[in-house]
Amino acid sequence: MDATERTQVLVVGTGAFDAIEFERRGLIIKRVSIEEAPAHFNSAKAVAVADAAGKFALIKKCLSDLFLQAEDHQLAQFVIVHSLADLAQVDALRTKEHRGSKARIVQTNELWLAAEPVARHSPGPPANDVTIEPGSIQLSEDAKILLRRAFFDCQRIFLEELSGGRESMSVYRVHAWLLPEWCIAGPRPLPFFVKMAEPEAIETEKTRYQVYAEHFIPFNFRPNIDHKRCVRTRSLAALAGDFVDDAVPLRKCLKLGLATGVLFALFETSLKGFRLQPIAAGQNPREGFLANFVTDRIKLDKILEQIISRARDFKLSMSPAEMLVILNQEAGKLCSLVGPCHGDLHSGNVMVRGGDAILIDFFSVGDGPLTADPAALEVSLMFGTDDEDKVDSIDEWRAFIDQIYDPRLQTLHPPALSEGKPGHFSWLRRSIRELRHILLGCNVDEREAKIVLAAYLIRYARLGKDALERGDTAAFDRHAYALVVAERIVAGLAGGGALKGSS
Repeated sequence: MDATERTQVLVVGTGAFDAIEFERRGLIIKRVSIEEAPAHFNSAKAVAVADAAGKFALIKKCLSDLFLQAEDHQLAQFVIVHSLADLAQVDALRTKEHRGSKARIVQTNELWLAAEPVARHSPGPPANDVTIEPGSIQLSEDAKILLRRAFFDCQRIFLEELSGGRESMSVYRVHAWLLPEWCIAGPRPLPFFVKMAEPEAIETEKTRYQVYAEHFIPFNFRPNIDHKRCVRTRSLAALAGDFVDDAVPLRKCLKLGLATGVLFALFETSLKGFRLQPIAAGQNPREGFLANFVTDRIKLDKILEQIISRARDFKLSMSPAEMLVILNQEAGKLCSLVGPCHGDLHSGNVMVRGGDAILIDFFSVGDGPLTADPAALEVSLMFGTDDEDKVDSIDEWRAFIDQIYDPRLQTLHPPALSEGKPGHFSWLRRSIRELRHILLGCNVDEREAKIVLAAYLIRYARLGKDALERGDTAAFDRHAYALVVAERIVAGLAGGGALKGSS
């Protein structure tokens, strides 16, 4: 069920105009004062100001205050003027002082230019009186309006903040209690998720979700967006949908030995729709794509000097800039099959339920080589940390990493099944064996696999800013060591294939 269709157009001011164009379209004009208008937002489609000819004080007040409030409720806004001279005056005022205003300016003899867009406009759900719990949660007024609109059909909602998302986004699991008039099947729907961020970021993710995920990822292997709850205010927008319940993060499952075969399921089932596209399109390998992809992933200017300095403690000799030069040179020699890739396939963006791999967070989806997602996940698993990883375990972890990325190796083939005796990182060895078999199935030039892996390692070093700010030494050291391993791969590429050097 959706929110009730609205028909009211709120008009502030005493300026006279003929309402027939609005009435023809089933709209109802309601005259209100500027102070009264906000109380009627929940039943309105639009708000307008109509002052007397040559008068602009009320228009200025609406542009600077009322229309901004109306935008938080996604109401259409327009200014009614009586002449071309008044139109020019208001347009100059809007350009000078209210450049971001969405208000349309129309003359009284052309009101169809306002009435038709208003009739077609959908403001989304109203901001109902929803109780937001727990009371201790810190939310801006914009966020409260957003949540009360997104969950307009609820008596109350309870928010649980979810960690691990981008710094610019707030992500919550939402438990909801429906209003009696919406309780067709019962009062307690399954949990929702909601992301809140700047409108541009949310619109980007929603578009990518519609273009990529909805057609290429099976519905049961991803969250499903609830479009009627995807609302916005001036400064925030919400992406909402059903929460992936009773699922466990991939890393935790792998450590517990509960995810046998799930990495194959991830690439062969959940991501199958993405990975088939280059072949389905009859694509020839693309020339020049790989170098641009590598440069975009690394973002050289964002790598912290503290990360590089710490990597030098681990015997790093090349700078990231030098590595990028070599990677681009080698990438320029190759052509790549290109198709959709998740773009941010770290272990926190894969949930496991039973034997199924469920993908979340489609903000970074875009075109990439077939090797991109396996490389991203390998780096995330090998260099990521959790609560069990302590500062004093760095030497043991480095010894394991040095074994997997042994400088004497010529290839990125799966590590040996036998490891002598089980150890703290046996689960990682099993995981990398599975991932490397998937990499072999990409059927691409192994130089591409090495180039892309090195790019994701340098990217991982760039992402060490958060660990530095948290004071997480164990995580910080791993971000730095990613540069050391990247250097081995890069030097091997420059020298003819073998991974070079050792720390």
